[in-house]
Amino acid sequence: MAAIQRTTDRSMHPGGVSEQVVALARRRFVGGSSVEPRIVERLVQRGVLSAHEATTVLERVTAGTTDLEALMLDEHGVPPGEYGAALSEVHRCPFVAYDARLVPDPALFSRVSLDYLQARGWIPLARDGGSIQVLLADPSDVDREDEVRRAFPKCTVQRVVGLRRDITRILQQAADQVARGTLVDI
Repeated sequence: MAAIQRTTDRSMHPGGVSEQVVALARRRFVGGSSVEPRIVERLVQRGVLSAHEATTVLERVTAGTTDLEALMLDEHGVPPGEYGAALSEVHRCPFVAYDARLVPDPALFSRVSLDYLQARGWIPLARDGGSIQVLLADPSDVDREDEVRRAFPKCTVQRVVGLRRDITRILQQAADQVARGTLVDI
């Protein structure tokens, strides 16, 4: 039986994405610390995207013509659960998918307004003693982490990641409940 010899192109990332494109994307986002290239790499590794699609996606995101979430879900048809799994792997925290039954604890809105949360891409979901669970679109964003700690001092923050569009939907549900008087706007 002949041995199969593997050759690797050193210019390609593990998922087949060109090093040059990944390097460009990393420079474009926060001086190289961006998670976007890592999310795309995870999607390639999971077999959700081809290397060619990944290169195209990173070029478009790097050019600033669209955001990664919209591009993946709307144009490339990546299932939200697959995208969420990649987010979870990259951010090393659980993914929380949208569920219409998910209603944040109204007492948590006494420190932050719904409008503020919408603009910032995070929402407190639940509090359990000295711990608070916070749904973030980008858990690696240090500024968001600081905001959460300022809003909920003395609490241990349990980060979970979610889609920005799901955070928007949850906040809209909360705002609708406030308008109907079924969620107390403190």
